[in-house]
Amino acid sequence: MGHDHGPTPGFPSPQLSEARGMVDDRPRSQQIMWRVQRIGWGVLAAILAAACGGLFGGGGPLAERTLHEGERGFAITHDRVVRQSRPTVWSIALPADTSTLVLRDPATELFELLRIVPRPVVERWVNGAVVMEFQRADAAPMRVQLVLAPATPGRHAVEVGTGAWMTTFSVITLP
Repeated sequence: MGHDHGPTPGFPSPQLSEARGMVDDRPRSQQIMWRVQRIGWGVLAAILAAACGGLFGGGGPLAERTLHEGERGFAITHDRVVRQSRPTVWSIALPADTSTLVLRDPATELFELLRIVPRPVVERWVNGAVVMEFQRADAAPMRVQLVLAPATPGRHAVEVGTGAWMTTFSVITLP
């Protein structure tokens, strides 16, 4: 009568072989899987850092940009990345010698103008551009805020200025 005294020394039991297959006891496979996991964690950390920085819209240290037009005294502060579902604010410093602000196409089609602070005394459309004339209280630089609602997603070139000269900047609108 034969007695089963356990596995033969040097050979794993069938149960142990099955268990090792379940936990993937193949060092090369484990190294590949660990590498994939580390890359995945790195990608998630990069996405989280970009979101915290404001690169997906909604604020953050990298979200806002101020563009200065040298000696003219014109400056515009705007969000680089905006959401289609959220209004955005452009803060514009007009030079002391001008009271006109012009927003040209395609910005007038890509952004709905919700509010202008202070209100212009004259607002008219000229060749696809919104021309706004403001009442100046003194000769100091004037601040104007435009509250806009992005209409379509994409990267948009925006042209804004005083009419005599214009500057262009980019805004990325996310859905």
